[in-house]
Amino acid sequence: MNMKIKILIILSLILAGLNNIMAQGESYDIFTFNTQPGWKRTDFDGNIQFTLQQGNFWAIVALYKSTGTSGNPESDFQADWKDLTRGYTISSEVNREQNDVNGWKLVTGSATATAQGQKVNITMLTFSGPSCRSTIMTSNNDFSDKLGSQIDAFMGGVGVINASEAKPAGNNQNQAPQQNNYQPPAMAPGISAPGQPGFPTPNEQPVTRTTNAGSWLVEATNDYIQYSNSEIKVIQYFFVAPEDPDSNTDDEDLFWRKFLASYFSANQYNKFPNEPYAFMDRIQSASGYANFVANGQQYFLTWIVSLGLKCSFLAITTNEAAYKRYFSHPNDIIAMEKNNYFPASSEDLQGSWVNSGFSGAMLYSSYSGMATGMAYATVSEEWTFSGNATRYFSSGATGAGSVMNTFVTEELGTFQFSGNDLTVQVTKPAAKTHEFWCGFVAGKGGLMLKLANKKFTAQIDYLKRK
Repeated sequence: MNMKIKILIILSLILAGLNNIMAQGESYDIFTFNTQPGWKRTDFDGNIQFTLQQGNFWAIVALYKSTGTSGNPESDFQADWKDLTRGYTISSEVNREQNDVNGWKLVTGSATATAQGQKVNITMLTFSGPSCRSTIMTSNNDFSDKLGSQIDAFMGGVGVINASEAKPAGNNQNQAPQQNNYQPPAMAPGISAPGQPGFPTPNEQPVTRTTNAGSWLVEATNDYIQYSNSEIKVIQYFFVAPEDPDSNTDDEDLFWRKFLASYFSANQYNKFPNEPYAFMDRIQSASGYANFVANGQQYFLTWIVSLGLKCSFLAITTNEAAYKRYFSHPNDIIAMEKNNYFPASSEDLQGSWVNSGFSGAMLYSSYSGMATGMAYATVSEEWTFSGNATRYFSSGATGAGSVMNTFVTEELGTFQFSGNDLTVQVTKPAAKTHEFWCGFVAGKGGLMLKLANKKFTAQIDYLKRK
């Protein structure tokens, strides 16, 4: 929907609610509202939020407590917009409207943005009065208007008291409204994007992050990542499923017997020979038609087990022809790993991220051929982001034989983040600049922060949240 049209609809609903405040059932600070079916209320210190979620569609409406006013409605709006959209990357022009409502100066702004890999609509309404200001913020990922009637019903039930009745805010005019975990909900597990058939996901888990890569909807969980479009779904499990290194049974048979057979039934399937060059990786695969036990629906499956990658891949589609339109060889499915990348934001980086590593090699005598010792290197790293400040700390040791050298490095500075580009300006112990490509990749247990050094392209670090 056109953003200007949408903002006018929201305004008309709010204004209708404002003219009917006597009918409101509940109140919060300067706002009145009617509880609506399907909306979950969450109370925070500084705001209340109402969340509606149906499948992969969600909407949030947040009502904020009053704060001080600057006396200028536009300045109040700009201050609130800056504070409440910190976790978003704005991707469109901010459309604004101004109105007079019940003694309040109302400034409304709307835009499209991205947050945690999701494209969202955001709308903010700032009410400025003689003694305080307050804010309503809404966001949703409902670009197909599936939740439109429920959002309209909720907003039409919101009202505001007369500005002359508002109590003076007890804080400084420069204090911002509190965010208090204003976050988009996770996408519903195992459900594809709008208009897609929703292929099943064996052992489905809650989706923690989403993004798009070309025609693929990419969804991450703590146990797998899945790539789907209207014709096919590919699931990359973060384990050799189930890993059984002591078994003489082929891995593709283990995958079926110990995992897939709990979700599908089939009389037979076809096994593909292992590629000779990939023998050490034990890349093995199989395919066939199988019925999903939960509903009896038949699907065409192809699965791959790769010991070298520590992953198992499963492709699910309606028929073999649809599968072959995307993959000419089973091993081609592994190339889907290139889509395992999720944009990050400055807000996402906040906190500490760590990793550690070890490498070593045996030393041998050139005369006797006997082992004479070991050369090794070990390092632990920690990046901390707080506001726009950074701290990098690393420690470790290198050695050969009985000789060991330890080291400690600490750098303090600031950072700027835009798109996928992270720039760190080190101020202590000496001024210098680090530049990285920065984002998230999904792995076992959660998202990992990927820092790829732009100058030293072979230096790529994967860090987990501390």
